[in-house]
Amino acid sequence: MKKDFIIHIGPHKTGTTYLQKTFFDNKEKLLENGILYPAEGLQVHWGQHMIAEHLRIKNYSIVEDYISKIKNSDEDILISSENFDRLKIDDIFFLKSLLDEYNVKIIFVKRSLGALLVSNWQESIKYGEQHSWKSYCLEHITKAFASGVINTNKILDNYSEIFGFDCISIINYDTLINEKIDICDAFFDLLNKPMLQGIGSKEYINKSISAIDIEILRSLNILYSKHKKDPQDSIREAYIMFIESNQNNTKYIQLKKIINEFITSVNFNDILVFNIMNTSFKNKYSNNVIGELSKQEVIYKESFELPDENWIFRKDALNLVNSLYSCVLKYVEIQA
Repeated sequence: MKKDFIIHIGPHKTGTTYLQKTFFDNKEKLLENGILYPAEGLQVHWGQHMIAEHLRIKNYSIVEDYISKIKNSDEDILISSENFDRLKIDDIFFLKSLLDEYNVKIIFVKRSLGALLVSNWQESIKYGEQHSWKSYCLEHITKAFASGVINTNKILDNYSEIFGFDCISIINYDTLINEKIDICDAFFDLLNKPMLQGIGSKEYINKSISAIDIEILRSLNILYSKHKKDPQDSIREAYIMFIESNQNNTKYIQLKKIINEFITSVNFNDILVFNIMNTSFKNKYSNNVIGELSKQEVIYKESFELPDENWIFRKDALNLVNSLYSCVLKYVEIQA
C-alpha cells in the first residue's frame, strides 16, 4: 500500500507559519501518529523552505538528495512551505517525478482576496519594501491574472495539471476564522488524524503591527535604502525594538497622530476583478474545498483602515520621520 506524501503549499498569510511551528514543535507526536515532518530542507520559521527554493532556482540535484533521504522513512511524509506557491510548472513536474511511489496530497488554504492583498502588502513592508498600499494594490489589481496573490487559480492550476484535481484539498481560512476553528485542527481533521487534534498552541506567531506602524516602517525603509542599503528585515526588527521601549516617545506619538488623520476606510467588496477571480475559483475548484462551500458565501470583513501617503505633506511630518529614523538607526547598530 502506498504511503502519503503531503505537500502543504501555503500560500503566504494564511496561518502557514503557525502550522509549521506546530508541526515542528510536535514532530515526535506526529511521528507517533504515522507522519514524518522531516528535517531535510528546514529553514528559519520551521518549514521546508529550502526544498521550495532549490526547486525554484532549479538546483534539482539538491532536491533529489533531500527527497531520497526522506524516502527512508516508513511513515507518511509531510512537508510545508508557503514558497511552493512560487514554483513553475517544470519545477512541480520534477518534484512529481521523485514521488511516484507515493499518494501525493496537495493542501492549499484559501483566504478572501481583500484580506490577502492587504496582509501581503503589510508583510512586504516588514521585509523592506517601500510601496504604498495604493501602488501595491494597483499593481496586483491591474495585472490580476498574473498575480500570485489574488489569482488563486494561477497557483492551483500548476499543481492540478501535474498531480491532478483529485490530489488537491482546499481549506477555507475565512470559515475557520468565522467559526473560531483552529487551523491545525482543520488540517489534522483533513488528514484523518484525530489524535493530533488540539496540539496547536493557538499562539499567533507572525504577529501583525498596526497599519500606522506599517506606514511609519515604510517611510523608514525608504530613508534607509537612500542612505545605506537594502533594509530587508533589519529596519523592522530595529523599529519593533524601538517602539517596545519608547511607547511614550513624544515624537513617535506626534507622528502617529498625524498619520491617523489620513487613515481611510477601504472597501474591497465591489471590486470587479475580485468577483471575477472568486467566480473562476469556484467554477473550477469548488469540489476541492473541504466543508460546505456555501460557507464561502458569508460576507467577511472586506473593509480595512489604511493610511493615505499624503500625510508626509503635513507640517512637521518630515522632521518627525527623520528624527525617528535617527533613533531607530541606533537599534540597527545594536543588532549588528
